[in-house]
Amino acid sequence: MFDLRFKMLERGRKRAGSRCAPSTSKILNLKSHIRHAISLIEILISMFVLLFGLMGVAAIFPVGNHYVIEGEKFDLGTNLAHNAFEELKSRGMLRPEFWLYGSTELNADSVANSNEFIQPSTATDPGLFNVPMPNTGVNEPGPGHAFVLDPLAAANTDEIHFPFASHLLSSPNNPWFAAAVPLAGNVWPVRRLTLPQAGGVPFTSGVAEVIFRLRDDLIVTQPEENDRPSIQNWDLDGSNLLRRQYKGNYSWLATIVPTSGEALASLQTGDPSRISQSLYDVSVVVFRKRDTTPSEKSERLITAEILNDGEVAIYSTSGTADQDVDDAVDEIRPGNWIALTGVNQTTGDFMLKWYRLLSLDSETDDVVLSGSTERGRYAMLDGPNWPSHSYTNLRAVILPGAISVTTEQMKMEE
Repeated sequence: MFDLRFKMLERGRKRAGSRCAPSTSKILNLKSHIRHAISLIEILISMFVLLFGLMGVAAIFPVGNHYVIEGEKFDLGTNLAHNAFEELKSRGMLRPEFWLYGSTELNADSVANSNEFIQPSTATDPGLFNVPMPNTGVNEPGPGHAFVLDPLAAANTDEIHFPFASHLLSSPNNPWFAAAVPLAGNVWPVRRLTLPQAGGVPFTSGVAEVIFRLRDDLIVTQPEENDRPSIQNWDLDGSNLLRRQYKGNYSWLATIVPTSGEALASLQTGDPSRISQSLYDVSVVVFRKRDTTPSEKSERLITAEILNDGEVAIYSTSGTADQDVDDAVDEIRPGNWIALTGVNQTTGDFMLKWYRLLSLDSETDDVVLSGSTERGRYAMLDGPNWPSHSYTNLRAVILPGAISVTTEQMKMEE
């Protein structure tokens, strides 16, 4: 009986095993599908994908280096602007009685042909003046509505208006002369000034370089040994004094704008007593690699209009509008500074305010203005508020290389 049971169990086990065990042909077929290595095509595809990844990583380095350099440049510009502001105040440049105004003697072609800078109190050239004197009872003019202290350029040019050739705009030369709230005078309202040196003569180019050329971009030599510090370069100046070498890429100028008609009147010839009681917007503008000889390329002027939310349209209505706009913004990048000029249509005061450029259209196209559509570009600006009801009939002053501006509202010095 026991043997019979054992044989039945053995027979059942064998039948179960035969159902589970694969045949020899099936085992061979399974082995034939086993992968032993990666194919060459897969390797090439992987290398192709990896190459794109490495190219993306490599592209980060020059872009990052560019932004590091730009950041250092603008940080240095901000520091230099504060330093130049202290220079402006410590040297007594905010004393209007020392300012020298450019003569505006005109030839037959209405072009300024004299670069003589003189004191308004001794001026005999009636073209020097363009705004009414206060409390005189007569329409006696005085010198300008806003002022640019720029001895570097004044020493190199006959151009006494700011910016270059602004007095050659279509008649009248003052574009706000016939506005709803007009600006007094019929010549361009912004004047370029310089300062006197010994003997009362205007700053020469050499004297202007010493004061208005910043010397913080020092020249250093990198030693071949990487673990050694940089070496400052020195040389002897004309008086055999040891002097640190510098590149001289940075320079500055200052703009002075009266904040009211009373402040403007305080600057007029014969009325200096109120000068220390009025407020003025004083701005120091720092440039990198500025061309200090004024020209159509180094100092540009174009029409503008303020739109909504800080957006500005710069445009032209001439027959060469596209070219005018392209020339005005050539080599101008976000981060640069520009100025807007216009007349407050409530008070009648002339305004000049500096703004940092946040963005700028890459191509000239149609821009929609308050009353028309013209050829121009949109830009976003960051800066002070502009008075309401005074958004149209503006001019943008664009100066290549303006990288930093510091502005303070302050009083002039007596």
